[in-house]
Amino acid sequence: MSPWPRKKSPWLHWNEPLLRRNIGIYLHIPFCLHRCSYCDFLTYGDKRPAGLTPPAYVEALLEEIARRGEWWRRHYLPQGRLVDSVFFGGGTPTYLPAEDTARLVRAVYGAFSVGGGLDRPISVQNVSSTAAGGSRPAPTLEFTTEANPDTLTPDYIAALAEAGVNRISIGIQATQTKHLRRMQRTHRWEDIRPRLRWVAEGPIPRFSFDLIYGLPYMRVGEVRETLARLLDFNPRHISAYELIYEPGTPLYAWSRRFSGQRLDEQSCLQQHRAIELTLRGRGLYRYEISNYALPGEESRHNLRYWRGGDYIGLGIGAASRVGIEVINNPRAFELYRKDLAGIGGEGDALERTVGAGLDPPMMSRRAGHDPPLQAPAADIFMQMRTRLGTRLNGHRIDPRWITDGLLRVESGQIVVTSKGLAFADMFHKAWV
Repeated sequence: MSPWPRKKSPWLHWNEPLLRRNIGIYLHIPFCLHRCSYCDFLTYGDKRPAGLTPPAYVEALLEEIARRGEWWRRHYLPQGRLVDSVFFGGGTPTYLPAEDTARLVRAVYGAFSVGGGLDRPISVQNVSSTAAGGSRPAPTLEFTTEANPDTLTPDYIAALAEAGVNRISIGIQATQTKHLRRMQRTHRWEDIRPRLRWVAEGPIPRFSFDLIYGLPYMRVGEVRETLARLLDFNPRHISAYELIYEPGTPLYAWSRRFSGQRLDEQSCLQQHRAIELTLRGRGLYRYEISNYALPGEESRHNLRYWRGGDYIGLGIGAASRVGIEVINNPRAFELYRKDLAGIGGEGDALERTVGAGLDPPMMSRRAGHDPPLQAPAADIFMQMRTRLGTRLNGHRIDPRWITDGLLRVESGQIVVTSKGLAFADMFHKAWV
């Protein structure tokens, strides 16, 4: 008998109404030890805009958390729409001193009523909240922070856990020095191995590793070697992304000069297959095009993005979604800081969106019904990147998609096979 947990069609056990009804919080930390050669995110290494310093940014975030928390209490809490996922991303959240990261974690717990108070450690498994005029159990909270492995120490991990973080996502990318150098990563495998042991044996129960494959000169044997090294720590979740050459990045400029050095499509496919087969053998199934998890260990916060749920973004450039509307904070720190005083006022885009009644799930709650299971048409592409797919709802299915093993239909749901995840764009174009 296999020692790894098995569950038939675990995606059918996802709580789709809860992903729609409740809210996620994303908080952006734009600082890094060094910008990686492939990265086009809103992040800064040593060179930053004037005034954008970690202390100033933390204070601005604390103000936004407090103001947006009041706004959430006014618009969402009375409807029983609770916060059940929080994600600190970047950048590198653990670039900040541990005490600052912990302050931000506690501030989120206090402002959004997910942790029961600012001044004491909380149990994320047994939190309660007040909604719709009475006391009711809050959903188990998933609180994730991203981390660079060479920023982690036992004390830092303990501080995160004590503040209320219960999941950590660690950017490994590769374990061979030549690939880490090409990506301009700051760590080396021999240096971070003990740090990963601190994580695996530490107080944060859930942890995930990020990998990148398809790098120039990367061999499938090296991908298997990296997986073997990381699986030794028994992660419950792994994200494996094929390298994208983003315009404006150093790696893109390199690829333009040496285009013949890009890994060919067949080699990338071979590496992808090695990843899927290896992880499947350890019980981690492919639940999204680039994500693998033990059943029940899927990232709830990311599922909310992919399945069309609402979320609130905090920090420069952070995106929020209300109904079908997506609103971004200013990318420039001074503009962002200037806008904080207007949160909840007429100039606040989120306030205008909610006030205009563009939040179908909330309106559905007012009417006493659960949010609809079918997301707007624009979400179909993202839904079809996950195994749960989308509702049948009149979509015409090419019979070849079934016979070729790309899709199945189960109880009115178009379920995507692992093979079919690569064809999300084809499905989307056929239906939208």
